[in-house]
Amino acid sequence: MEIDRFYQLLDAKPFRPFVVDLENGRTIRIDHPENVQLFPYREKLKEILVYYPEPDTYSVIFPEGITALHIRTNGDGNGADRGESA
Repeated sequence: MEIDRFYQLLDAKPFRPFVVDLENGRTIRIDHPENVQLFPYREKLKEILVYYPEPDTYSVIFPEGITALHIRTNGDGNGADRGESA
């Protein structure tokens, strides 16, 4: 599980957008840390909710399903832009 690295990327100053790869083949982009909610909280993490204001939708991540993290290298909004490994 990549959860410690997820926290490092989420807390980075300055923040750099990143992509989460999941075991089911999906990729989830993290554009802004304020759009991420951890449930119930970091120490007992069960789910990660990622909100997207446009088009007003969200994704749910189960931490055990994270397989890789990638820092995004461009800002075109495409979750598939891999850039450097995180």
